[in-house]
Amino acid sequence: MMIWEEYRLHAIIFSVRCLTVFLMATLRPFDPALGWNPNMEYVALWGVILVHHRLADAVTAVYGDKDGRTTVRQGDNHSPNIQLVLRFYAFYQVPTVLLIKILNFFVCWTPNFY
Repeated sequence: MMIWEEYRLHAIIFSVRCLTVFLMATLRPFDPALGWNPNMEYVALWGVILVHHRLADAVTAVYGDKDGRTTVRQGDNHSPNIQLVLRFYAFYQVPTVLLIKILNFFVCWTPNFY
């Protein structure tokens, strides 16, 4: 099995993004209880996420195929079965993020009964 350099670096960048968001949520360096503006946490979090996405764009610019093909966007010259798999691969990321957001809402906002 071949793993493209671009795909591998994207996986590393997005894994580090998850770790960074986890650390920000755990350590809360911009906690309003420490005197920070309550909106600063959100601005910093969005900034961290944006930096990781810009890094992924830079990786694509350097290692990406010059024809614009990636793991997901292969063009339409494949068989219908392969096209279906590639479309699913591109689509499954959206419901996954939504599911994480929904579960996070219920975990964070449901009262804990002991």
